[in-house]
Amino acid sequence: METWTSEQREFIKSNKVISKRQLTPSELLFDPSKILLPNERLKNEHAALCYVRKNTTIPVPQIISFGYEKDSPKLVTGFIEGKLLEDFDDEQRHDVLRVVNEQMKRHIIPELHKLQRETTGSIDGSLPVIPPNPVMYATKPSSWRHITTKGPAFVFCHNDLSGHNIILNPETYKIVGIVDWEYAGFFPHWFEREL
Repeated sequence: METWTSEQREFIKSNKVISKRQLTPSELLFDPSKILLPNERLKNEHAALCYVRKNTTIPVPQIISFGYEKDSPKLVTGFIEGKLLEDFDDEQRHDVLRVVNEQMKRHIIPELHKLQRETTGSIDGSLPVIPPNPVMYATKPSSWRHITTKGPAFVFCHNDLSGHNIILNPETYKIVGIVDWEYAGFFPHWFEREL
């Protein structure tokens, strides 16, 4: 069994299963009010994983369970074997990125963007809108375009497709898993950043 903790989460990997639990306020090493919607983000990840598994062929972890431990949400999923995109060395990086970007353009992003809705936000209507990074760290949000909906204007976005969330076959560079769907939801297509 392997255990580690991030700023906000506890992770436990054992027997091809990984659990992700929100730390309780007493377990945090900083003021809990500094975390934006921690419990809701984990609930959103669960909802997004269910939705993506049901509606696409994108490789995501299998959900084992979702519940509460120490009054904090805990998501247990299957562990995906492979190598994180960010863990490839500089010598391989150019080739790896070329192959991964091609898969993203031809498969992952088009499949996500086929999923459309007229309203923005989470799959789960009971959850608040989880602001993705472009919103949380915007320096000039007033310069954004105004969007009106006359039909499905919003597409499903992962909103954190980065090297630590993309798992690859280390030999072929094929994407074998995309993880960490906490910020996923329906947003304008341009919210999804390129690698």
